[in-house]
Amino acid sequence: MKKAVLPNIPLGNDIKELEAQALDSFRNDPAIYEVITKELELTNKEVKLYLGALLDLQEDMATCRNCPGMDKCPKRDPHYSLKLNYVEGILTRSYEPCEKKAKLDELTSRFFVADFPSEWLDKNLTDVDRTEARKGILLAYAKILKNDDPRWIYLVSNANMGKSFILALMAKEYGEKHHPVGFVNTAKLIDGLKERAINDKEKFERQMRLLESCPLLVLDEFGNEFKSDYVFSSILFPILSVRSKAGLATWFSSDFEIDEIVSMYSAKIGAVRAKQFKKLLQTMCKGEMVLDGVSVY
Repeated sequence: MKKAVLPNIPLGNDIKELEAQALDSFRNDPAIYEVITKELELTNKEVKLYLGALLDLQEDMATCRNCPGMDKCPKRDPHYSLKLNYVEGILTRSYEPCEKKAKLDELTSRFFVADFPSEWLDKNLTDVDRTEARKGILLAYAKILKNDDPRWIYLVSNANMGKSFILALMAKEYGEKHHPVGFVNTAKLIDGLKERAINDKEKFERQMRLLESCPLLVLDEFGNEFKSDYVFSSILFPILSVRSKAGLATWFSSDFEIDEIVSMYSAKIGAVRAKQFKKLLQTMCKGEMVLDGVSVY
């Protein structure tokens, strides 16, 4: 089959003129020209026959090329790209996720829950300002990633210091090797589990097994959850105890030091179990990492 070379067409009536303008735009658009000549391998006659579909494809490709961002996608079907397929003389249309959506879907697939802003998935650890404290955190993370070190990470700081942001980026990268991972808002998680324990015991048990066994669990805003003997005995301590015995990565971000967390729970669970809780956190985390400096945002 002879490939299309898209020659100039003498101008005639209005239809011929529009056809000529379309073909001229194809010749001057390397992206659509390559699709026509190399992917679809259309003849001159076929180009004219399917002119409308090719113009739609050209417009769709131009929209993606000048993408204003996923949240501002101007397409009728946001985040999907038009594809043309030519098989046995029939041209068909199909739609598939655009490059950015495909990448976002791949990143999202690393998490079974991701309680952080989706735009963080577009960021990388290189976007984190390198204060001395942050360098220490990233070095500890690099060692964990390289050696598969079972050490837990406990980040503590005042609000708006970027601890959740850093852990989300670390979890995203960690999830490429070990997935799926969970990044949970601790208070939200506890509230959901308490509700399921009452209304859907089977779902509660399934979620507990997942939290106990996933390669990485990040407990964000740890210490802000409602504290009670039931929360500790039936949810929090069982998850952490199983994970510690299995050597599974577990990371925390908190406004509170470990001693403060244990003190808040001790009034609910008693001194003996509070001591057991403290020993678990201090042993697995090997102390806290204090995050200071300006915000990373």
